[in-house]
Amino acid sequence: MPDILGLTVLKRLRLSAKTPVLVLSALNREEDIVAALDGGANDYMTKPFSEAELLARLRVLRRCIPSEFEEPVLIEGNATLANRCCAASASAATQQSVASDRRILSGL
Repeated sequence: MPDILGLTVLKRLRLSAKTPVLVLSALNREEDIVAALDGGANDYMTKPFSEAELLARLRVLRRCIPSEFEEPVLIEGNATLANRCCAASASAATQQSVASDRRILSGL
Protein backbone atom coordinates (compact mmCIF):
# COMPACT_ATOMS: atom_id res chain seq x y z
CA MET A 1 0.00 0.00 0.00
CA PRO A 2 1.96 2.98 -1.21
CA ASP A 3 -0.08 5.78 0.37
CA ILE A 4 -1.03 4.31 3.76
CA LEU A 5 0.48 1.76 6.11
CA GLY A 6 -1.28 -1.60 6.25
CA LEU A 7 -1.40 -1.49 10.06
CA THR A 8 -3.23 1.85 9.87
CA VAL A 9 -5.81 0.37 7.50
CA LEU A 10 -6.16 -2.68 9.76
CA LYS A 11 -6.72 -0.56 12.88
CA ARG A 12 -9.33 1.58 11.09
CA LEU A 13 -11.09 -1.53 9.81
CA ARG A 14 -11.21 -3.04 13.28
CA LEU A 15 -12.98 0.05 14.66
CA SER A 16 -16.16 -0.89 12.82
CA ALA A 17 -15.88 -4.31 11.19
CA LYS A 18 -15.39 -7.92 12.21
CA THR A 19 -14.39 -9.03 8.72
CA PRO A 20 -11.63 -11.65 8.79
CA VAL A 21 -8.30 -10.24 7.59
CA LEU A 22 -5.40 -12.14 6.07
CA VAL A 23 -2.27 -10.02 5.64
CA LEU A 24 -0.06 -10.73 2.60
CA SER A 25 3.25 -8.97 3.04
CA ALA A 26 6.86 -8.93 1.93
CA LEU A 27 7.77 -8.12 5.54
CA ASN A 28 8.85 -11.34 7.22
CA ARG A 29 10.38 -10.14 10.47
CA GLU A 30 8.80 -11.57 13.60
CA GLU A 31 8.09 -8.04 14.87
CA ASP A 32 6.07 -7.21 11.74
CA ILE A 33 4.06 -10.42 11.92
CA VAL A 34 3.30 -10.01 15.63
CA ALA A 35 2.35 -6.34 15.12
CA ALA A 36 -0.15 -7.27 12.40
CA LEU A 37 -1.67 -10.11 14.42
CA ASP A 38 -1.86 -7.96 17.54
CA GLY A 39 -3.31 -5.16 15.41
CA GLY A 40 -6.29 -7.29 14.42
CA ALA A 41 -5.21 -9.57 11.57
CA ASN A 42 -6.58 -13.11 11.72
CA ASP A 43 -3.68 -14.54 9.73
CA TYR A 44 -0.41 -13.47 8.10
CA MET A 45 1.46 -14.81 5.07
CA THR A 46 4.74 -13.62 3.65
CA LYS A 47 5.61 -13.30 -0.03
CA PRO A 48 6.35 -15.36 -1.98
CA PHE A 49 3.48 -17.67 -1.07
CA SER A 50 1.91 -20.73 -2.61
CA GLU A 51 -1.51 -20.36 -4.17
CA ALA A 52 -2.70 -23.62 -2.59
CA GLU A 53 -1.74 -22.44 0.91
CA LEU A 54 -3.37 -19.04 0.34
CA LEU A 55 -6.63 -20.68 -0.76
CA ALA A 56 -6.56 -23.06 2.21
CA ARG A 57 -6.06 -20.16 4.64
CA LEU A 58 -8.92 -18.25 2.98
CA ARG A 59 -11.17 -21.28 3.43
CA VAL A 60 -10.28 -21.35 7.12
CA LEU A 61 -11.14 -17.65 7.47
CA ARG A 62 -14.42 -18.24 5.64
CA ARG A 63 -15.35 -20.93 8.18
CA CYS A 64 -14.70 -18.44 10.99
CA ILE A 65 -17.31 -15.95 9.77
CA PRO A 66 -20.27 -16.03 12.18
CA SER A 67 -23.52 -16.90 10.44
CA GLU A 68 -25.10 -13.56 11.39
CA PHE A 69 -22.67 -11.89 8.95
CA GLU A 70 -23.71 -14.06 6.01
CA GLU A 71 -25.86 -12.31 3.48
CA PRO A 72 -29.29 -13.91 3.14
CA VAL A 73 -30.66 -14.78 -0.29
CA LEU A 74 -34.30 -14.20 0.64
CA ILE A 75 -36.00 -12.08 3.26
CA GLU A 76 -39.79 -12.20 3.09
CA GLY A 77 -41.70 -10.96 6.10
CA ASN A 78 -40.05 -12.70 9.04
CA ALA A 79 -38.71 -15.63 6.99
CA THR A 80 -35.12 -15.76 5.72
CA LEU A 81 -33.08 -18.15 3.60
CA ALA A 82 -29.31 -17.98 4.17
CA ASN A 83 -27.15 -18.54 1.12
CA ARG A 84 -23.98 -20.21 2.42
CA CYS A 85 -25.17 -22.60 5.12
CA CYS A 86 -28.55 -23.55 3.66
CA ALA A 87 -30.37 -22.60 6.86
CA ALA A 88 -33.95 -21.51 6.72
CA SER A 89 -35.55 -19.57 9.53
CA ALA A 90 -38.96 -18.21 10.37
CA SER A 91 -39.12 -15.89 13.35
CA ALA A 92 -37.08 -17.52 16.14
CA ALA A 93 -37.24 -21.09 14.82
CA THR A 94 -34.35 -22.22 12.61
CA GLN A 95 -34.11 -25.51 10.76
CA GLN A 96 -31.39 -26.88 8.53
CA SER A 97 -32.78 -27.45 5.05
CA VAL A 98 -31.71 -29.91 2.41
CA ALA A 99 -30.97 -28.78 -1.12
CA SER A 100 -34.50 -29.50 -2.38
CA ASP A 101 -36.02 -27.41 0.43
CA ARG A 102 -33.61 -24.62 -0.43
CA ARG A 103 -34.67 -24.66 -4.10
CA ILE A 104 -38.32 -24.53 -3.09
CA LEU A 105 -37.79 -21.69 -0.62
CA SER A 106 -35.71 -19.66 -3.06
CA GLY A 107 -38.56 -19.87 -5.56
CA LEU A 108 -40.91 -18.00 -3.20
